Amino acid sequence: MATPLTVPHPTLRSVGKWLTETCAPRVHVEWVVAHKRLWLVQLDFEWSQLDSGIDPLDHMRSTLRRAPEIEAARVFEPYIVGNPTRWKKLRNLQDFDFDTASAAPRLYSATADRIDLELATDAHGLAREIEAITAGSAVIRMEIAEEGAANFNLPRTETVDGKQAVDWLAHQIGHYRDKVSSLGNVAFITHAFLPAHAGVWAYADPGQKIAFVDGLWGLPDGLQVLPHDTYQVDVKRQKIVSEKIRYKPRFLYETPSGEWKYVDVLKRKSRASTLPRSDVVEIGIRTARIAEKLGERAQIMWFSGIPSDYQVGRNLPWFRARETVDPAPRQGPKFRPITVSTAEDLTRLPSGNVTIRLDPDADLIRSEQFLDQVIAVAQARSLPVEILGSALSHTYYRLFQSGVVVNPPNYANYSRSRGKRIFGKLVRDKIPENIKGGGENVVEGRLAKSDLIDALFGKLFEEAFELRTATQLPGAVEEISDLFEILRAIAQAKGANWQDVEEAANRKRADRGGFVERRVLVETSFAQPGQKQAGLSEIRLHELDAPRSTGEGSVIFPFSALLEGKLPIETTLRNNRIALSARMSRNGLVVSLKIIDEDNSREEQLRLFE
Repeated sequence: MATPLTVPHPTLRSVGKWLTETCAPRVHVEWVVAHKRLWLVQLDFEWSQLDSGIDPLDHMRSTLRRAPEIEAARVFEPYIVGNPTRWKKLRNLQDFDFDTASAAPRLYSATADRIDLELATDAHGLAREIEAITAGSAVIRMEIAEEGAANFNLPRTETVDGKQAVDWLAHQIGHYRDKVSSLGNVAFITHAFLPAHAGVWAYADPGQKIAFVDGLWGLPDGLQVLPHDTYQVDVKRQKIVSEKIRYKPRFLYETPSGEWKYVDVLKRKSRASTLPRSDVVEIGIRTARIAEKLGERAQIMWFSGIPSDYQVGRNLPWFRARETVDPAPRQGPKFRPITVSTAEDLTRLPSGNVTIRLDPDADLIRSEQFLDQVIAVAQARSLPVEILGSALSHTYYRLFQSGVVVNPPNYANYSRSRGKRIFGKLVRDKIPENIKGGGENVVEGRLAKSDLIDALFGKLFEEAFELRTATQLPGAVEEISDLFEILRAIAQAKGANWQDVEEAANRKRADRGGFVERRVLVETSFAQPGQKQAGLSEIRLHELDAPRSTGEGSVIFPFSALLEGKLPIETTLRNNRIALSARMSRNGLVVSLKIIDEDNSREEQLRLFE
């Protein structure tokens, strides 16, 4: 039987803290809320001994199987970035920054009619050529240069050898022979498989300071449908200003046989960041620079963490999409989710309102036919679709363009304010302009004149605390100058001339002295005849400024006691004995109260806001 949670934790975070401090391994907790009570009904330990899956940091092949033989290219022509070409996938490379940031990848292209001829005359020679120029690990993609032809998610191979490549080419030519006006309008583009640590989609607009980066271990296609991490990079300050590190149970993986499939991640690794911070910043900055170079939005797929022996740099821009990102994904109603991985799953959807949770099998990620079927069912039944992939991906774009309502639990809202910090305090006159000059948006106002004095006194406390915590002389000088400026502003607000203030200070110093000698006035009384004045003895501050109770629920904390953070003092509130403590912080006054249970000497948190 479940036991109700009776320990006086005020928030669920307190329960999490208790679990963290109590349980050695990571735990999974099942909650139930009933009759205004919260119950913990199940707790499962995540034992590493039972953990299955792979470490994504160890998944990729670290070295080339052998060096590619560029001179073996005969049917396939090597592409040099910048040369004229009719193929968009090759022209894409001209948008990137290979001239300054990294070397361009080696790509080779051949038209389908040229391949068709070679298959008929020397198929074995074509297989040897592909094997040589790709070092035995070829990936072949397609492009069609005809009006109205779709070029997203066209067929492509997994990682294949020369013979497998030839078989695949023959199959595709047979399939498209009657679907295009000429085989000369179809290109096959091949390259050696790039064993990157992670796939990335990044997005930036020219003139904007924030670039967005989505990443997941393994092959980039996995980003279309799988949970991933999302980062935001301030390209001017060259730092990450926001990140969402998600639980990522799977990624798309190249097996030793060259097959691409999902693999499970070790649970203890599944919450780790996909990308090192340095890679996130580099990709964000380079994407923003490419956007500036093009003068328009840059939405780019990257390979990240490529081994050095491939000689293309660690992070390689690969493909630029022209699809428009939805800046504020539409949120629809959330019904019971039903996972759809295959076309057969669509036929088994229950009647009534449900949410299609799109989780396609690995071989269907790029299937436009399967995606068309999902869209058709969602449109016909007005069902929302939930996907966990990147909002920068083709899958999300297709759903959005079709008018299907998408429930995107993992998506970032690319239009909301980024790196937002709320201040709400009086600042020096030129501070907002200085911040604007650094490229940030500023929301500001002008304080009501009647509130200025109180605001300045608040600044006086704030800067006094900053001065107290300054440990080095230069910092102390800066804080003293801030106090000086606040006093000048108070004088002006009171209508006092600063020269008059200085003259009054000098008169008082001459008449009454300063605070150099550390003298403390303890008490005064009328002197007895012949009584000698007592000598000076050293006194500690805590002997003078201890907090004291003054009655029902009332305590006096001298100003210096607030800075010292005195121990709690007891008083009475609503017939309860309470311990009250207070201290100054850089943000204001921190007050803590605790009920003292005199029956068993147990302290509980006082619930002030029930």
